[in-house]
Amino acid sequence: MRLWQPLMRWLRALESFQASIALVSAIAALAAALIASWQIWESRKAAEAQAYLEMRQRFLNVAQKLDAYGENAPLVRDTQQWKDFRSYWYISFDEWYITRKLGVFPDLWETYYAEAFARALNKRNMRATFCELRTTDFSKGIRYEFALAVEKTYKDKTDSQGPCT
Repeated sequence: MRLWQPLMRWLRALESFQASIALVSAIAALAAALIASWQIWESRKAAEAQAYLEMRQRFLNVAQKLDAYGENAPLVRDTQQWKDFRSYWYISFDEWYITRKLGVFPDLWETYYAEAFARALNKRNMRATFCELRTTDFSKGIRYEFALAVEKTYKDKTDSQGPCT
């Protein structure tokens, strides 16, 4: 019987060592999961920042062209001027879609874009372009949803019946 006692002590020590290894492994796995989660979060934030900068650059490129036309310039359909005003609203759709549908920058719609769209609709040419697109390009599907959101925002910000009435 005494011969087995050292073997039993050794087996118990081995079991304790295995339990310690399992505990260390579990802690390492948890740490790896936390680090991976943090890296994913950081990557998402970097991607969101990049998306914002790209949206902003697209807007600035169009805004520069629109400013060159002047606020009271007559709007002639099927000209470069018309295409530039139309581009503004397509960029606006992208901004709305990214903020409201994809959930990137969820607060940016309320804190920035909604007000910017309402201000844009106070300008004659912007409003005319939007109203034209409202009956054509933005009359169906997800773009129609965008048009309704812009109209609601305009009504809420200006206490009017809407931009196209």
